Amino acid sequence: ESAAGAGLTRGRSETPAEFALRIITRRAGITDAATDLLRLYERVRFGGHQADEADRTAARAALKTIEEGWR
Repeated sequence: ESAAGAGLTRGRSETPAEFALRIITRRAGITDAATDLLRLYERVRFGGHQADEADRTAARAALKTIEEGWR
């Protein structure tokens, strides 16, 4: 709803993850962090990978970068 309110719609062939990534990366300097976070998520969610401490550290760093980019 927020995206629609801002005039953004999901493309016909765009997955929800791709759409979210496109919205999040509208701010400069966070594309790499957002992409890394999505890859970490997908590897655990769909790839059967068990997240380890390095993954959690990387996810926290990516989230911090995204948060700072949206301030």
